[in-house]
Amino acid sequence: MIDTIITLKETFELANSAKTFISSIIDVVKKNKDKELNSSGDSAQIGSSGDSAQIGSSGDYAKIGSSGHYAKIGSSGDSAKIGSSGHYAKIGSSGDSAKIGSSGDYAKIGSSGDYAKIGSSGHYAKIGSSGDSAKIGSSGDSAQIGSSGDYAKIGSSGHYAKIGSSGDSAKIGSSGDYAQIESTGKKAVISNIGYTSTTKAKKGSWITLAEYRANKEGNYEVYFVKTEFVDGKNIKADTFYGLYNKQFRECIEIDRIQSLLLSKKNNIYKVYDISNSEICYVVEKNDIFSHGKTIKEARENLFYKIL
Repeated sequence: MIDTIITLKETFELANSAKTFISSIIDVVKKNKDKELNSSGDSAQIGSSGDSAQIGSSGDYAKIGSSGHYAKIGSSGDSAKIGSSGHYAKIGSSGDSAKIGSSGDYAKIGSSGDYAKIGSSGHYAKIGSSGDSAKIGSSGDSAQIGSSGDYAKIGSSGHYAKIGSSGDSAKIGSSGDYAQIESTGKKAVISNIGYTSTTKAKKGSWITLAEYRANKEGNYEVYFVKTEFVDGKNIKADTFYGLYNKQFRECIEIDRIQSLLLSKKNNIYKVYDISNSEICYVVEKNDIFSHGKTIKEARENLFYKIL
């Protein structure tokens, strides 16, 4: 796990250094704001400080900076450096070894080249990468991150993150609360240690989860951390898991309520409601489900549902 922790630290640094990286790129904006916003030559320097800018570059080693909102930036050359600090930016890169940084909220970032380094510190970012050996870091809340290339390294420290990876040998880490990580590639190593976070992976992968308990002040803190190997038997493949009472528990969704399955007898489920952090019961009849704090309450609620 030591190698994994070092890897996760490296990905988090992408997000944490995004603002510094963008500041250096924005210097390009100040020096070159009167130049053309489109370039096909190598080593171009393009800057824009206005809103709704549209910037395109097809040459290698381009440096592109934008500080305005609603910017649209595209680059197809290799080794591009792209920075944006405005909100609602749309950034696309198809060249290899691209470095992309965004600090604005609601950014949409896409990269199809190999060895991309992508960092985002704004909230509600949507980041996608299809190249191999991508390094992606996000520190904003509600980030959505997807990667289909092999050997991806993905780190997120914001809350409510949703991370998906289909490439092989991915290393994924999240420390934010309520994160959901899904890996469909082989031999993934996943560390999802935020409060009430859930993860699923393919057979042959490793998953680390954390459990939290309230302290005397009523604040939740780490109580237990556990790592399991997805062997396909004890820990099923392609199944979301959370950690409760020091055990991996299957995550189920009934009536749009996500819960950890604690036990099941006939048509009665005992579950841990993730959103409300409490144990409750679910009763089922003819594919109709109903929740309750007690079995009696669940049955009564089911009766009214069936009527």
